[in-house]
Amino acid sequence: MEKEVLAKVSEGPHTEWDLTRLYSSSDDQALIDYLRYVISRKDELIKEYKGRIAEESIEASELRLVFERIEEVMSKFAKPSMFAFLSH
Repeated sequence: MEKEVLAKVSEGPHTEWDLTRLYSSSDDQALIDYLRYVISRKDELIKEYKGRIAEESIEASELRLVFERIEEVMSKFAKPSMFAFLSH
C-alpha cells in the first residue's frame, strides 16, 4: 500500500518553488551561517546539560532556561529546514 501511495505522489505534477526569499541557493552564505549557528548552539547545550536532567541535578528555574534556549535554537532552524524541505 505504501509503495502505491508513493508511486501516485511521484506521478503527480512536480511543484517548483521560488525559494529565493529564503536563500539564493544551497551555497548561500546566510544559510551556511544559520546552520553553523544552530550546530554551535546545539553543541553548547549538549555540553552544558547532557546527563544533568536524567540525573535530576538541575533546578526547575535552570530547566526553564534550557527550554528557552532550545526554543531559540529551534526557531533559528525553521528557515533552513523549510528551504531544505522545499528544495527536494
